[in-house]
Amino acid sequence: LDVDEVVAEHRTHGALLEKAFPEPECVLNTRKPKIRVGYVSPDFREHSVSYFIRPILQHHQRQDFEFYCYSDTQKPDNTTKRLRSLDLNWRDTVAFSDDELAQQIREDQIDILVDLAAHTGNVCRLSVFARKVAPVQVTYLGYPNTTGLKRMDYRIVDEYTDPTGDSEAQCTEALIRMNSSFLCFMPDDQTPDVSCLPATQQQHVTFGAFNAILKVTDEVLALWARILDGVPNSKLFVKTEVFADALHAERFIARCEALGVAKERLILKGRTPDRASHLQEYHNVDIHLDTLPYNGTTTTIEAAWMGVPTVALAGRSHRARVGVSILSSLGLEHFIAGSPDEYVAIAIAQAQSLESLVELRAELRSRIENSPLMDYSGFVSQLEAFYEGAVDRLHAEH
Repeated sequence: LDVDEVVAEHRTHGALLEKAFPEPECVLNTRKPKIRVGYVSPDFREHSVSYFIRPILQHHQRQDFEFYCYSDTQKPDNTTKRLRSLDLNWRDTVAFSDDELAQQIREDQIDILVDLAAHTGNVCRLSVFARKVAPVQVTYLGYPNTTGLKRMDYRIVDEYTDPTGDSEAQCTEALIRMNSSFLCFMPDDQTPDVSCLPATQQQHVTFGAFNAILKVTDEVLALWARILDGVPNSKLFVKTEVFADALHAERFIARCEALGVAKERLILKGRTPDRASHLQEYHNVDIHLDTLPYNGTTTTIEAAWMGVPTVALAGRSHRARVGVSILSSLGLEHFIAGSPDEYVAIAIAQAQSLESLVELRAELRSRIENSPLMDYSGFVSQLEAFYEGAVDRLHAEH
């Protein structure tokens, strides 16, 4: 769908949700010594969201804030256990109805309530936010679009994902732009070392595509076919969970063959046993290719962490510009395309520059470590300054 159509659908849905609930009076309780911030998510587990919320929760300052996690996590795991061990007020809310969750949040006297999922996942709590259960309501991280709710006050982004101007019209929320990236990344504790560039040992370049298969539209697959055509003997390594099912793999092969890509040029792999084995698959990839219009997020960063740069195409909306944000944070602007033709050209040119890829592979992990993506204290300071400012504005209004 066109970007404007998508925005219109969000606004329509948000209006329907809010129509069902009268807007209550949400007044800050000035008697509380600390600002109370609540995070609502079904993804306090091994999930893309956890790689970005974990460093925030670990580095939040407890001197001026109290933090609450409302966890709709249906299958807790070791990541859940680790997050629960932090100095947080933890609420297991899987069994709560929306009414019960709203009541719990009111009882906790939350000042700032942060949505980390919006329309994603098995549990959607936007009707809780439609009730306006906290004086300040924020959406962040888990969903690459507006919630459509006028009662959602803010959305946290950056200048790359949501450039000033056109982006405001795409949101019901006021946009809060972080100074650099809107992401704060914490890698796995144990990850494989970066390997040498596989193309130096093989007789071909391997392009990787590790995003969810639903992001692989006919448009992007056609671009990948053009790239393969432009790089003789190159291969396309596509890794996605559904390829564990032979029927899904066969269908994908048929899609590629219809575009002139022979089966022999494809490497297809399904789910691997664990995170370490998943990351190790990047040892077989020289250049990663982003999807469009819905970019990768965790995938683009984890590829870079394993020394593999991603070619991305800048689009018009947040979901189509996350690649721009990540690559810009790493000084990889020359991997960002402004048009489909340029996307193809960049991928082909990089495949012909193996010496540059060898050098980049060796330094990408350190680039991430020294980038805004892993500046935990700097990111959290910005975030907490926004929280304090939002509360101060409400006090001034009342």
